[in-house]
Amino acid sequence: MESWNKNSSATSSPRTPRARSRSASYGNIGNRGTVTEAAYQNGGCSTPDLKDVAQELQAKALIPLKEDLAQWLNKLLGIDIDAGNFMDVLDNGVFVCHLAQHIHTKAEANRQNLKTTQHIPENKVRFRPNAKRGSWFARDNTANFLSWCREWGVKQECLFESEDLVFHKHERSVILCLLELARIASTYGVEPPNLVKFEKEIEKEELGSTESLTGGVKSMVFDSPSSSRSSSPCTPRRRLGSGRIASKLHQEVTKLTSQCTCSNCGFQINRISEGKYKIGRKIVFIRLLHGKHLMVRVGGGWDTFEHFLAKHDPCKVIEFERETIDDKYLVIQSKYKSGT
Repeated sequence: MESWNKNSSATSSPRTPRARSRSASYGNIGNRGTVTEAAYQNGGCSTPDLKDVAQELQAKALIPLKEDLAQWLNKLLGIDIDAGNFMDVLDNGVFVCHLAQHIHTKAEANRQNLKTTQHIPENKVRFRPNAKRGSWFARDNTANFLSWCREWGVKQECLFESEDLVFHKHERSVILCLLELARIASTYGVEPPNLVKFEKEIEKEELGSTESLTGGVKSMVFDSPSSSRSSSPCTPRRRLGSGRIASKLHQEVTKLTSQCTCSNCGFQINRISEGKYKIGRKIVFIRLLHGKHLMVRVGGGWDTFEHFLAKHDPCKVIEFERETIDDKYLVIQSKYKSGT
């Protein structure tokens, strides 16, 4: 197991004042310069609304999830959708109902071909294909889709309200619901998004087996994003000890964690195996999504590595100081006070 202090590879540039060090740490979490400039303009005299900063961080953490789901929907339905127009394309409820139809049709075909023996609900989703955005018909389409999801086993805590999609109220709830539906659909033979493939890959790693049986039915097998990525050309890789070569994933993890500018940081990151790390006191699985997003498996979902560090690394706790008050305001409370 390889161990390194996350600031061991940082440059030996002159130490900066504490306030500027905090600014540098925050700049690494989001898009560089966006909020940092607003927070520290005029020599750090201006302080943004901390709630807005936290919301911005959470919104950025959703971008990789939207990108992955958009690619999946594009592949299944042939629609023009991406992370930028994700909610705009789906908010009349038409394409989510098309998705339900596709999953239903694919599941029935696989049952006829004896590729699955799972129960398939009889009711098919009904919707108005010409519903306008923001209309009652858009709400009705979305409500019908949610009822269909319940019949297919999507748990109540994973569902969203119609207004969350139609009026873009809770984007995160919509994303988590679609990811859960993708997991269920994969058991019926529908090829899932890359994040769900990663989950299956991690489950196999945890079980220590390349095959698993659930209820006597062999689980569906899809191409692993990690295995397909390993055979493709990539950027030059940095060598580790004992003649081994660091993967692109490990390079990106090292690059991000080495940006710390503070001194005497005791927060340790240990590489257990490819894609498996011990960070602080937690053992986590990390995957590289679409060759650019470091994603951490947390609980039953995913988080970006940057957002994960913002919640667990003491050096990435975002700190602002008001001009007339000495008290410090934390956007995110770190769970680790020291590296011990």
